[in-house]
Amino acid sequence: MIRRVPSETITITSQGSGFVLDFDEKHDNGYNPRYSITTDMNGVAVKPIYANGANVDAEWRVTRQGPKKFTMELSTSFGGWKDEYEVSRDSTTMTMHRHLVPGRVVAMGREGQPVQDIFLFDKVK
Repeated sequence: MIRRVPSETITITSQGSGFVLDFDEKHDNGYNPRYSITTDMNGVAVKPIYANGANVDAEWRVTRQGPKKFTMELSTSFGGWKDEYEVSRDSTTMTMHRHLVPGRVVAMGREGQPVQDIFLFDKVK
């Protein structure tokens, strides 16, 4: 069974020469993971940390592709994927294209399937 995230908020804050990306997901079953990473967006591997301080079983590499574009490659013990983010010209919408690594994302119910998901995020005013 594939579980979708019905609600997710991503907050990107500049911090010195780097950025903090905070994630807040809300699932239908009541699960509400909140975690963050600090990155320079130069492709250096970073480990996410849950809001309660616990480590996440993952390694992420965030790379800036342009003023309004970046990629995030995620690797976990159950698979990996690559997210491509792009902010609209008017900075009101961010689109994310998720490319799953075929044969590795078993926990999401998609083993062996080359799948691409598209997520749209609206800017909170």
